[in-house]
Amino acid sequence: MTVDLESYASPQIDLFKEAYRAVLTRDVSLLAKTLHKDFRHVIHPRSLSKLPINRDVWLATVGEGLSTPIQLDLTFHSIVDAPGKTVLHVAVDLKGFFGQDLTDESVWIIGFTPGEDGSLKIKEIEQFADTTNYIDLTSLVGKLSK
Repeated sequence: MTVDLESYASPQIDLFKEAYRAVLTRDVSLLAKTLHKDFRHVIHPRSLSKLPINRDVWLATVGEGLSTPIQLDLTFHSIVDAPGKTVLHVAVDLKGFFGQDLTDESVWIIGFTPGEDGSLKIKEIEQFADTTNYIDLTSLVGKLSK
């Protein structure tokens, strides 16, 4: 079952949609505007041996990935919006990686907080990955740039 992201509306969901549109249009500067200065991306489980990624590293990695000819699409299976957090069950489809199509399904808990200017910002993404099909964007970007 899938859900339509566009049918959901709240300040948090609207900010996430803005970030998602920035990814789809490959606009890293717009994406950066949605993130809190102390943003971090945390990947679980620990067995994946991934350390939390800070804002600058995350933006650089995403920017490199978006500069390649890969196509990235998200399919939303469920969306739960709560005060300060939004939980998404999402499948990431990556097409065109050396002729391969890859899919990663995970749960993202997105934390929100006011930024220095008082506007809502994305503070953290906690990604609970399925270890059987986890797409490691950092490794993929490294392979593409060689």
